Amino acid sequence: MKSIKFLIFALIASVLFSCSEDEPATPDQGMIVGAWKMSSVDYSGTSTTVFNGQSTKINFTGEGKNLNNEINFSENPNEFSVSGTYDVVLKMDMGGNEMISEQNGLSFVNSGDWEIDGNKLYITDDVSAIQEATIKELSENKLVLLWTLKQESDQFGVKTIMEGDGTFTFTRN
Repeated sequence: MKSIKFLIFALIASVLFSCSEDEPATPDQGMIVGAWKMSSVDYSGTSTTVFNGQSTKINFTGEGKNLNNEINFSENPNEFSVSGTYDVVLKMDMGGNEMISEQNGLSFVNSGDWEIDGNKLYITDDVSAIQEATIKELSENKLVLLWTLKQESDQFGVKTIMEGDGTFTFTRN
């Protein structure tokens, strides 16, 4: 009886401890080609402002509404175009004081070029340098991108650092 319990324990232990963590799947680059409509957008982060040695930190969350933003990926050449806009309701917490603001007429990105490498989507748009998003899901009908934001500005002695993460979900048109 002891040997059967030991054998069962050894079998369970070997199954539990021999499993390795799955690597993120590399999406098929051709699957992204086509027209996609934004179906949800959510993000959160912090904004820190430093002025005269005093630092103020604001935590924020954002939820999209009026989602009329579309992105169309083509290949050979790998280009994308963006049309429409979306709005975001921002909730900001500054030391226990909550403020709500609405940002209207936003766009996911500007039109430009794209490339997939592993589970990363790299885009170069008309305005900024190369940007990177992680492809969390890419299927026949769904595209989920995780976007990390980090911006710093220093104007008129006021330094602002904004850091956050956004999840953008699209469905195929």
